[in-house]
Amino acid sequence: MAHADIFERFAGAGMSIYQVDGSEPLDLAAFQRAYEKGERWNYVARP
Repeated sequence: MAHADIFERFAGAGMSIYQVDGSEPLDLAAFQRAYEKGERWNYVARP
């Protein structure tokens, strides 16, 4: 499953994806950048 698919599954369920430190929710572009650069491996999703 591609990282964009993961993002879309959470977004489709009404959830936002955050960095582990709880800072602002990530949009798809920010999520893709972090993934592609290997900046983050762990995220938090919440409604």
